[in-house]
Amino acid sequence: MEGETRTLAPKTAINTRAWTLQEQILSLRILLFTSNGLGWLRGRGRVLPPGSKRDIPGKYNPLLFLRKEEPLQKLSQDLMSSYTRRKLSKPEDKLPALATVARTIHTLKHVNYLAGLWEENLLAQLTWKTNDTSVIPRAAKRRPPGYRAPSWSWMSLDAAVSLRHEQLDADNPRLASKIESCCVSLVDPKNPFGQVMGGVLTIRGPTVRVTRVQGEGNVPSDSGPECYAMFGQREYQLGHALFDTPRDEAETRLALEASLTHIVALFIRHNSKTNDTYGLILSATSKEKGNQYRRIGALHWGNWRPDPRIPSKKLPFDRVMII
Repeated sequence: MEGETRTLAPKTAINTRAWTLQEQILSLRILLFTSNGLGWLRGRGRVLPPGSKRDIPGKYNPLLFLRKEEPLQKLSQDLMSSYTRRKLSKPEDKLPALATVARTIHTLKHVNYLAGLWEENLLAQLTWKTNDTSVIPRAAKRRPPGYRAPSWSWMSLDAAVSLRHEQLDADNPRLASKIESCCVSLVDPKNPFGQVMGGVLTIRGPTVRVTRVQGEGNVPSDSGPECYAMFGQREYQLGHALFDTPRDEAETRLALEASLTHIVALFIRHNSKTNDTYGLILSATSKEKGNQYRRIGALHWGNWRPDPRIPSKKLPFDRVMII
């Protein structure tokens, strides 16, 4: 749909503002008034320009009511990708501007909403990552000045993010985590789709302490700097760290060099058939609170080929709380 409307309205508010996404994907029909003329959005998301007897061809994201049979993970992937590339005048509007869409998906799929993510297949959704090759420059990625969402939710960032829509089938229990609980504190207890005051995610899974971050990564290929960790008495390359913001990366490098903060990698899933491994990079909130962390990045490797001995290592399973 977005590709279609851009034919008539490139770089205009209807395609670049976050609030208009709800209107586009929830409506049954839309009449577009643009600087390039009128457009009629109908049926399968096609745009029929004035004077034309046929639809404009091309890729598009169909209207939500036509996608209700699709897997939730695929819907989440497309929604996240489209929404995070749009702009908001007020950072605090990020959750409210998507609330009606979230409520509609909840009604269609009968799943609980958790500050931008869904309770069903939550582990897979946690592996979202920011994109360096997106329309939003890397330097613009940031966390809002005030609290908006827990760090494990993509709603906590002002950045374009992406998510793989397939399930993360695990065939290696040594590198598989399990969610124990997830709780979100709402500003309005009667509105689970609106603003939140806090959130705690508790996961039990294999963790390893990160020792250093090296290199600058490769922006065109969307891979971050190399990340290393200690397994016993030896250091191994984990893969590439995909930090959520440039500030997260800078603070992590400083913390590791000066031994200021405990940085760990939490493994989520490993699939030996595809050689894909997913994980999160977490930073301890304080020494006093022990196992409480905040998310600062993601780990994903497949083609990057980290040390092949890692999947065979027996790692300690820790209970971590991510806020």
